[in-house]
Amino acid sequence: MKKIYYKFIVALFAVFTFFGTSQAGFDITRMTTIVDDFQGSYTVTNSGRREDMEFTGTELAEFSNFHPMPDSGDVTISGTLSKVIERGEGGLTTSSDGNLVFSNPANSANLSFEGLQVIVQEGEEPQISGTVNVNDESFDVAELPEPIRRMLRAVFHLTRR
Repeated sequence: MKKIYYKFIVALFAVFTFFGTSQAGFDITRMTTIVDDFQGSYTVTNSGRREDMEFTGTELAEFSNFHPMPDSGDVTISGTLSKVIERGEGGLTTSSDGNLVFSNPANSANLSFEGLQVIVQEGEEPQISGTVNVNDESFDVAELPEPIRRMLRAVFHLTRR
Protein backbone atom coordinates (compact mmCIF):
# COMPACT_ATOMS: atom_id res chain seq x y z
CA MET A 1 0.00 0.00 0.00
CA LYS A 2 2.83 2.40 0.85
CA LYS A 3 4.47 1.65 -2.50
CA ILE A 4 1.34 2.64 -4.47
CA TYR A 5 0.91 5.78 -2.34
CA TYR A 6 4.56 6.73 -2.92
CA LYS A 7 4.23 6.26 -6.71
CA PHE A 8 1.06 8.36 -6.70
CA ILE A 9 2.81 11.20 -4.84
CA VAL A 10 5.78 11.10 -7.24
CA ALA A 11 3.46 11.14 -10.28
CA LEU A 12 1.43 14.00 -8.83
CA PHE A 13 4.61 15.98 -8.12
CA ALA A 14 5.77 15.43 -11.71
CA VAL A 15 2.43 16.66 -13.08
CA PHE A 16 2.47 19.80 -10.92
CA THR A 17 6.09 20.49 -11.80
CA PHE A 18 5.42 20.17 -15.52
CA PHE A 19 2.23 22.23 -15.55
CA GLY A 20 3.45 24.69 -12.94
CA THR A 21 6.43 25.84 -14.99
CA SER A 22 4.70 26.42 -18.30
CA GLN A 23 1.78 28.73 -18.81
CA ALA A 24 -0.34 29.04 -21.87
CA GLY A 25 -0.54 32.46 -23.43
CA PHE A 26 -3.82 34.10 -24.23
CA ASP A 27 -5.21 37.08 -26.08
CA ILE A 28 -7.19 39.79 -24.33
CA THR A 29 -9.69 42.23 -25.80
CA ARG A 30 -11.65 44.49 -23.48
CA MET A 31 -13.85 47.51 -24.12
CA THR A 32 -15.19 49.78 -21.38
CA THR A 33 -17.43 52.82 -21.74
CA ILE A 34 -17.88 55.33 -18.91
CA VAL A 35 -20.65 57.95 -18.96
CA ASP A 36 -20.50 60.85 -16.50
CA ASP A 37 -23.44 62.65 -14.85
CA PHE A 38 -23.37 65.34 -17.58
CA GLN A 39 -23.65 62.81 -20.47
CA GLY A 40 -19.97 63.09 -21.37
CA SER A 41 -18.27 59.76 -22.03
CA TYR A 42 -15.13 57.92 -22.87
CA THR A 43 -14.50 54.47 -24.27
CA VAL A 44 -11.31 52.51 -23.75
CA THR A 45 -10.52 49.52 -25.96
CA ASN A 46 -7.60 47.31 -24.89
CA SER A 47 -6.18 44.41 -26.82
CA GLY A 48 -3.04 42.41 -26.41
CA ARG A 49 -1.36 39.18 -25.50
CA ARG A 50 -0.32 37.84 -22.13
CA GLU A 51 2.32 35.15 -22.15
CA ASP A 52 4.92 33.98 -19.64
CA MET A 53 3.95 36.70 -17.12
CA GLU A 54 4.40 39.46 -19.73
CA PHE A 55 1.84 41.58 -21.56
CA THR A 56 2.16 43.40 -24.87
CA GLY A 57 -0.76 45.31 -26.28
CA THR A 58 -2.46 48.48 -27.39
CA GLU A 59 -5.09 50.77 -26.00
CA LEU A 60 -7.33 53.35 -27.64
CA ALA A 61 -9.27 55.85 -25.52
CA GLU A 62 -11.89 58.09 -27.12
CA PHE A 63 -13.25 61.01 -25.09
CA SER A 64 -16.42 62.95 -25.86
CA ASN A 65 -17.06 65.94 -23.55
CA PHE A 66 -16.04 63.79 -20.57
CA HIS A 67 -15.86 65.46 -17.13
CA PRO A 68 -12.77 63.88 -15.52
CA MET A 69 -13.02 65.37 -12.04
CA PRO A 70 -16.24 65.41 -10.03
CA ASP A 71 -15.35 68.68 -8.29
CA SER A 72 -14.82 70.56 -11.58
CA GLY A 73 -18.04 69.94 -13.51
CA ASP A 74 -17.24 72.58 -16.15
CA VAL A 75 -13.98 71.02 -17.39
CA THR A 76 -14.31 68.52 -20.24
CA ILE A 77 -12.02 66.32 -22.33
CA SER A 78 -12.58 65.42 -25.97
CA GLY A 79 -10.26 63.61 -28.37
CA THR A 80 -8.24 60.41 -28.60
CA LEU A 81 -5.31 58.80 -26.82
CA SER A 82 -3.55 55.67 -28.09
CA LYS A 83 -0.93 53.63 -26.24
CA VAL A 84 1.46 50.79 -26.91
CA ILE A 85 1.96 48.87 -23.67
CA GLU A 86 4.66 46.43 -22.54
CA ARG A 87 4.57 44.91 -19.06
CA GLY A 88 7.00 42.39 -17.64
CA GLU A 89 9.87 41.75 -15.25
CA GLY A 90 8.63 44.24 -12.66
CA GLY A 91 8.15 47.10 -15.08
CA LEU A 92 5.68 48.83 -17.36
CA THR A 93 6.48 50.91 -20.44
CA THR A 94 3.91 52.85 -22.43
CA SER A 95 4.35 54.97 -25.52
CA SER A 96 1.41 57.31 -26.16
CA ASP A 97 0.10 59.46 -28.97
CA GLY A 98 -2.77 61.84 -28.42
CA ASN A 99 -4.91 64.71 -29.63
CA LEU A 100 -6.97 66.06 -26.77
CA VAL A 101 -8.97 69.19 -26.09
CA PHE A 102 -9.42 70.29 -22.47
CA SER A 103 -12.09 72.96 -22.20
CA ASN A 104 -14.24 74.93 -19.81
CA PRO A 105 -16.65 77.79 -20.53
CA ALA A 106 -13.85 80.40 -20.38
CA ASN A 107 -11.17 78.77 -22.58
CA SER A 108 -9.72 75.61 -24.05
CA ALA A 109 -6.35 73.95 -24.55
CA ASN A 110 -5.52 71.77 -27.55
CA LEU A 111 -2.90 69.14 -26.67
CA SER A 112 -1.07 66.86 -29.04
CA PHE A 113 1.87 64.52 -28.54
CA GLU A 114 3.61 61.60 -30.19
CA GLY A 115 5.75 59.02 -28.46
CA LEU A 116 5.16 60.35 -24.94
CA GLN A 117 6.81 57.67 -22.86
CA VAL A 118 6.05 56.52 -19.32
CA ILE A 119 8.32 53.97 -17.67
CA VAL A 120 7.46 52.46 -14.29
CA GLN A 121 9.86 50.07 -12.57
CA GLU A 122 8.81 48.26 -9.44
CA GLY A 123 9.78 50.26 -6.36
CA GLU A 124 10.71 53.41 -8.30
CA GLU A 125 8.98 56.64 -9.21
CA PRO A 126 7.43 56.72 -12.70
CA GLN A 127 9.57 58.42 -15.35
CA ILE A 128 7.85 60.37 -18.10
CA SER A 129 9.52 61.89 -21.13
CA GLY A 130 8.52 63.58 -24.33
CA THR A 131 7.15 66.78 -25.78
CA VAL A 132 3.58 68.05 -25.56
CA ASN A 133 2.20 70.73 -27.85
CA VAL A 134 -0.30 73.00 -26.11
CA ASN A 135 -2.11 75.42 -28.42
CA ASP A 136 0.82 75.13 -30.90
CA GLU A 137 3.46 75.82 -28.23
CA SER A 138 5.89 72.97 -27.40
CA PHE A 139 6.70 71.99 -23.81
CA ASP A 140 8.87 69.27 -22.35
CA VAL A 141 6.39 67.16 -20.38
CA ALA A 142 8.25 68.00 -17.14
CA GLU A 143 7.69 71.73 -17.75
CA LEU A 144 3.96 71.72 -18.54
CA PRO A 145 1.86 74.39 -16.81
CA GLU A 146 0.35 72.88 -13.64
CA PRO A 147 -3.33 72.93 -14.77
CA ILE A 148 -2.42 71.11 -18.00
CA ARG A 149 -0.18 68.65 -16.13
CA ARG A 150 -3.01 67.90 -13.69
CA MET A 151 -5.49 67.26 -16.53
CA LEU A 152 -3.03 65.08 -18.46
CA ARG A 153 -2.35 63.12 -15.27
CA ALA A 154 -6.12 62.63 -14.89
CA VAL A 155 -6.35 61.28 -18.46
CA PHE A 156 -3.53 58.80 -17.88
CA HIS A 157 -5.07 57.80 -14.54
CA LEU A 158 -8.44 57.17 -16.22
CA THR A 159 -6.87 54.96 -18.87
CA ARG A 160 -4.34 53.09 -16.76
CA ARG A 161 -4.17 49.31 -16.96
